[in-house]
Amino acid sequence: MSEKEWNVVIRNNALTSAHRLVFSKDGQDNEGKEVLKFRRIERAPYSAFILKPRKFQSHEMSDAAVKVEQEFHIPRFVVNDDSYVDTFETHSSVSTSMARSSFSSIEAQASIGGGAFGFNAAVSAGFSQQESNALSSNATADEKTMNITYNFPRVVIHLDHHSLELSAECKSDLDDVKDVDKLIDFHHKYGHFFATRIELGGRLFSSEKFSTLGSASEADATKAMKIAASASFSSSFVAGSASFGKEDQSRSASGSSNRNMSSSISWQAQGGNTLLCNNPPEWCPTVSPFQNWRVIKQEDVVSMGDFISKLPGYESTRKKFDDLAISTKRMATVSFKLRLTHWQRKDKDQPEYVTLYHASQLKNDFRNHVDDIDDNNLPTEIQRLINHEFKGCETRVQSTDNVFDIEVETILDQAPQLEFNKRYKLYNRRNGRWLKYQRLNVFGNEYPILVGGYGSDATFFEFRDGDRSGSIRANDPLSLLVYDSKGEYQGLLALAFGPNTRPLGAMHYAPQHENRIRFLAFEPVEQKYVPASK
Repeated sequence: MSEKEWNVVIRNNALTSAHRLVFSKDGQDNEGKEVLKFRRIERAPYSAFILKPRKFQSHEMSDAAVKVEQEFHIPRFVVNDDSYVDTFETHSSVSTSMARSSFSSIEAQASIGGGAFGFNAAVSAGFSQQESNALSSNATADEKTMNITYNFPRVVIHLDHHSLELSAECKSDLDDVKDVDKLIDFHHKYGHFFATRIELGGRLFSSEKFSTLGSASEADATKAMKIAASASFSSSFVAGSASFGKEDQSRSASGSSNRNMSSSISWQAQGGNTLLCNNPPEWCPTVSPFQNWRVIKQEDVVSMGDFISKLPGYESTRKKFDDLAISTKRMATVSFKLRLTHWQRKDKDQPEYVTLYHASQLKNDFRNHVDDIDDNNLPTEIQRLINHEFKGCETRVQSTDNVFDIEVETILDQAPQLEFNKRYKLYNRRNGRWLKYQRLNVFGNEYPILVGGYGSDATFFEFRDGDRSGSIRANDPLSLLVYDSKGEYQGLLALAFGPNTRPLGAMHYAPQHENRIRFLAFEPVEQKYVPASK
């Protein structure tokens, strides 16, 4: 392909533009402040970069008459024409929008972590307070979409910092970024993040929302989607209509629950002759001409601040963005409840929450578990908890003592967020107590329990959900890891004395202990609904 032909490809796909997130007005909150709603991900309207020319030796050019080295604006590319099918699940409108915009499943799943895709403060500063709040409230754990793509790539283009330089307009605007408002405007104009590995060709994309029944496996939904999709390629009646697939999956020995999924496959085409999107056999040959190539997969995504910092002369850009964001840093409170998973409740229809209760009741809890305890023979450590007005910890259906606070740093007045795999101290505002892990010595035996103590007594806790990282969203499932006063791991939140007992403590996971481990879900609470202190 010639330089002119490559220029057509680059311009058709706006490859030198980054991506931005688009929001729209969605009314006002109770305080009269403007509320925004996340709408889509799109290419920024202005190109931040231009392609550098690169040298070609005479033997690399198709014109044999040319004997000297020349420079052309042709990107570095690798021919890649291996077609493939990709299916993956997304859990929020942001990650689904990324999938529709041809980002890989890895990038789409990563978008869940963090209001700004888990990037550093530099990219977070590219969002206003309302935009950050919109992102924060837009991803919940119970909204799932199954996505399938039939991909027909032609080439892979690498657009790294060696291949690009800033456009003249972007250079001028970057020099004008002196405050946070200018930084937000810069990102609105040029985008928030940039993909450095891009597959060009054609693809058919379809997505289907579905409800998960029980603990159904993703593999079942993937199989059902593929069956429905395959029919659209093989059916002689596919033209002008959508294929229909239904698969009933039975419970297997591996423990996967039933999932019924009805998928009406309606394809969206990117590349090729898009008028033929619902006639795949006719559409496939139209991908061949380079004029019909479109972006079908984007990977290796970096924030604009990080990418620009790799360009010669602009190494300090990320620090500049970070410093502007950090200048607005403040502490903010995240309030939440920890809801017991439905299958561990006494009544599945009655939600139970981790709750503090008066320590005087601990003597009854110990009396039911330890012999020789009565009011006249109360162990010293239990008596001390009662005398100092400590609290016990349990799961309970209704209570005003089940809301906890964590203070975190935030920037630009953005919505504060908690993250997986970070240690926090949990404060109960209603009781003025901090959650603490403690080992009580009762008649020579040690019993690990959780109590509500004072500031100097607080110990650390950590939220986990497998290998997930990034921000914790509403209704995210999680386990609570417990640490002692020395910072040593003591186990997962669990019933301290055994099944059918009340006090909560900690224990290391083992299959035989699963009926004692408490599995939870995160339920955020607005500040106006947090119970006042007693």
